[in-house]
Amino acid sequence: MQGSVAEMKRRTHLTSVNTEWIALRARVEEITGQVQQAEKKAIQAEADRDEKRRPYEADPLFMYLWRRKFGTAAYRANPFTRYMDRMVAGVVGYESTMPCSTKSPCGYASTPSELLKGCARNDPI
Repeated sequence: MQGSVAEMKRRTHLTSVNTEWIALRARVEEITGQVQQAEKKAIQAEADRDEKRRPYEADPLFMYLWRRKFGTAAYRANPFTRYMDRMVAGVVGYESTMPCSTKSPCGYASTPSELLKGCARNDPI
């Protein structure tokens, strides 16, 4: 009788371990799928960003303002240059492309790389 009780306890333990293992395996598969999706999104976002940046990078006036950090706290210029840069910004539509703008081609420049870093660390996104 003791043998059958011990055997039942062992089987119950194995069943609970097996159930736990199955649940953990399902969770691992779910997370693996999420990581793969995040990697795909990051690659697509990087391709989109590169495509959207081309026209801006081809515009010498836009790039002039961008390199001078126009419209940011880091921008430094004398009053006349600031006045002229504001006029140039109006001509090229620079204000609508600022990083804080949702229309920015460059504002989300770090997003794809951040997504990929998160995937590499297996961080939730």
